[in-house]
Amino acid sequence: MEATVKKRNRKRLFIIITIAVASILALLIGELGASILCYKKFGSFSTSQAWEKEKNNNFLTAFNKEGKSYLETLLPHPYLGFVYRGDNVNNVGLFGRDVPFEKSPKEFLLMIAGSSVASQFAQQNTNGVKYLEDILNSRYDFGGRKVVVLNGGGGGWKYPQQAILFMMYANVLDAVITLDGFNEQYAFNGSSLRLEMPPNGFMEMNPLAKGSVDSFLGAYICNKIYFMTRDTPLLSHSHLYWLVSHMTRNIIERQVTKNDKGNKYSTQIQKLFELPASWDYEKIYNFNMGLYKDYIMAVDALAVRKGIKRAFFMQAVPALGKDLTPEELKNAGDLSYKKTYERMEKDLLSLNQQNIPVISLVDVFADCKETIYADHGHCKVYGPNSESKGYQIMAEKVAAYLEKLWVLKRKESSISTDSSGK
Repeated sequence: MEATVKKRNRKRLFIIITIAVASILALLIGELGASILCYKKFGSFSTSQAWEKEKNNNFLTAFNKEGKSYLETLLPHPYLGFVYRGDNVNNVGLFGRDVPFEKSPKEFLLMIAGSSVASQFAQQNTNGVKYLEDILNSRYDFGGRKVVVLNGGGGGWKYPQQAILFMMYANVLDAVITLDGFNEQYAFNGSSLRLEMPPNGFMEMNPLAKGSVDSFLGAYICNKIYFMTRDTPLLSHSHLYWLVSHMTRNIIERQVTKNDKGNKYSTQIQKLFELPASWDYEKIYNFNMGLYKDYIMAVDALAVRKGIKRAFFMQAVPALGKDLTPEELKNAGDLSYKKTYERMEKDLLSLNQQNIPVISLVDVFADCKETIYADHGHCKVYGPNSESKGYQIMAEKVAAYLEKLWVLKRKESSISTDSSGK
């Protein structure tokens, strides 16, 4: 009897050990497979990089120090589609200094309007380097006034958001420059929608635009899963744990997308901006380019009428004007928009024939051999002061253009420094 019990116990122990060993081997194989997938997807075996690269781009990580999801930073806006919320947001829902209610005789207020690149260039970090502002103040005389650069850009923003923002706050501005082109190019790159089709942030903030709250609920659940798994101290370093979280969120997102497609209202917002199905690529391109020019002309006309200095810059993009480094090639994404962007550049520059100052920055990084781009368009930003060689180079180029365009008077100290070659 005793021998039978011992035999049975040994058998149970063997089964337990076998299950334990098999489980450990399965976990190790799972970890190995997940780490390989992680490397293929993000070019790194680091789980911490996978968590960050999966949900953020350079614009998000630059201001989103608390690691919130993009959805958690957005705020609906009745005219601009969406702005932002949080401790580092100003009185108009953007990053940087507050926009004043009245002009100041001691300040020259310059707003930089456009996309997330414009926001970074305008310096969304109020404690960071003021790229263009510092150059203008140190080099040029604005009648004794201090140049103050205001941010007028947001993630995914495109026309008509710049135009609407300018019309709302033109009463306090002395100058405006726009910096855009990349987000607008989607309307010229095989789209069948008007230029004004709202960016994704609008859809995130207004789920009923798709006819249901499924998309909003799905995004909320996915964000909760993401942060709950990423912030678990031990498991967040597991490739397998990351993969399980990643696959779960993908299943939820696919199901939500499937449900939205089955909803008769799911594409209603797109129908508001749809162009005729009979139109070919050329007709769509010319129509949207006409809209693009119209909005620039509208901003230009109001600026001239109110005596506001203005300039319209077409932003630099990885697809043009620079020999990309291996790191830039890895992070730049799809570059097939190159020919479209070249055509856009030519068409927008034609506005100069109507005395509308459009300037291309496409070749601004032509002489840079090192890595400038962090992703599909943002320049690399370093440290707590948000330093960036790319935006510094851009600021020098923009300042040189503004000097000629606005006939800026150099300070004597700046002239002597230039002449001495220091």
